[in-house]
Amino acid sequence: MYHLNIRTLEYLYSIEKYGSLRKAARMLSVDPAAISRALSQLEQIIGVRIWERKSRNSCLTEPGRELVYYYKSILRGEVAVMQKLTQLKEFKKGHVSIAIGEGFISNFVSKPMQSFMVRHPGINLSLEIAGALDAVKMLEDQQVDFAITYASAPHSKLQTHIERTHPLELIAPKGHSLAAGQRPVTLEEIKESSLALIDSSTGMGRLVKHVENISHIKLEPKTTDKLSKRAH
Repeated sequence: MYHLNIRTLEYLYSIEKYGSLRKAARMLSVDPAAISRALSQLEQIIGVRIWERKSRNSCLTEPGRELVYYYKSILRGEVAVMQKLTQLKEFKKGHVSIAIGEGFISNFVSKPMQSFMVRHPGINLSLEIAGALDAVKMLEDQQVDFAITYASAPHSKLQTHIERTHPLELIAPKGHSLAAGQRPVTLEEIKESSLALIDSSTGMGRLVKHVENISHIKLEPKTTDKLSKRAH
C-alpha cells in the first residue's frame, strides 16, 4: 500500500495557495524542478492528473483539489493534537486513570484527590482498586496511567517515580505483651508468636517476605489471609 508523501502534498497545496509552481517554489525555497518531479511521481503512482501548468499560472484538477483537502485536514488534525497536548501539559483538561491498592484508598480519596480536583477542575480521574500484581499488569497493558501500590514487583518496562518508606505495623490484642512496649518490635521477637499474615501475592505480603529475607528469619503463620487476593 502506498502512503502519500506529506511533503508532496505540501507542494500541491502551495501551488493552489500561490497560483503558480514558480511562486510556490520561491515561497518554499525549493527548486521548481524538484516540485515538478515530485508531483509527476505522485501522478504516476495514483494514475490521475492532479495539476495543470499553464503559461503563467497553475491550476489543480479535481483529484488535486481532493488531495489538498486531505492535506488541510492533516494540518487541522495537527493543530487539534497540539492543543490537546498543551492542555494535558498544563493540566487544564484530560483524563487520568489510576490503579490504587486498598490500603491507600481512604487516605487518597479523603484529601489528596479532593485537593487535586479543586486545583485542576478540567481533569477527570478514574480509580481502579487493585493489588500490586494486578496494578503492574494494568500498567503493562496500558489500562491505567500510573499506579500507587505497596511493594510493587520490579518490571523492566515500568518506572518507579516516587518511593516512600513506612514501618510495617503489628496488630495485637489490647494487653498483649508485644503491644506493651514503646519501641518497635523485631521479627526475632514475634517469630514464636501465633501470627496471621497477608498472602504474599499482595504488596503488603511481599513486604513481609522482604523483611524475612533481609533478617534471615522465617515466620510461620497460623493463618494466611487470602481474602486480600481479590481481582478488581
